[in-house]
Amino acid sequence: MSQNLFSPNRQGKSTPIMDVLQGQDFEKVGPGSLASNNYRSLVLQWAGFRKPPLACWNNLAAAAMVAFLILAFTSASSEAQQTPARGQEAWPRAGDIVFQAITTPQTAALQAVTGSIYTHCGVVTENNGRFYVQETLLVLSQTPLEKWLARGNGDYVIMRLKQADQILTPEALAALNQVYQSYQGRVYDLKFQWTDDRLYCSELVYKMFEKALGLSLTPLKKIGDYPLNDPEVQKLIGVRFSGDFDLSEPAVSPADLMASTFLLRIR
Repeated sequence: MSQNLFSPNRQGKSTPIMDVLQGQDFEKVGPGSLASNNYRSLVLQWAGFRKPPLACWNNLAAAAMVAFLILAFTSASSEAQQTPARGQEAWPRAGDIVFQAITTPQTAALQAVTGSIYTHCGVVTENNGRFYVQETLLVLSQTPLEKWLARGNGDYVIMRLKQADQILTPEALAALNQVYQSYQGRVYDLKFQWTDDRLYCSELVYKMFEKALGLSLTPLKKIGDYPLNDPEVQKLIGVRFSGDFDLSEPAVSPADLMASTFLLRIR
């Protein structure tokens, strides 16, 4: 990981799906689930078997046709849920940074400090055709993309590296994941300190790109550079800090990352 994958020395280059049931992991939607049973019901209705007489089921050909339709419909829907449409630019892909507006006890304070409604972010990764978001919310976690997007009620932003097709090679994506894996076991940093012992969301994203690609997405600020006079901010400071509030602490916010000149807004 010591190699700078963003170096210009690399060949001259700088370098409708079913809604997820509330509270249900999208990974668990499959044969035997309530969603799958709903599909069976829909297929039966489409085939004209709302209340099929017993004689219909004695007809082997009709039963075989229904079984085929159920299998095809369920498989297609499962495939659609597991593998996003890669050709759509408005859909996240591996290496993208995604931002969302979520409600937490610190949301009002963070919005006042950053001037943005988007107070949480993570990095998209792909594993065996499934997409996830690497983030730190309460703890470091890899959240299924569909579940992550649902958390923000569909309000999210996608940012992508300029020249991502050239820069985000399989080697670069593997390096990003390696940095993420090196932070396993970390918890969310409630005091926003610039150490590797605990991490907040935008700190994780920044350090992943810096350590994996040698790319500083945006100039770091200091805590004191942010507006801290809002009542919600002062309340948060009073609750979390007891004389150890260092205004010179390096910091980066989701809004800072969104303003990066290295990124393009895709959605």
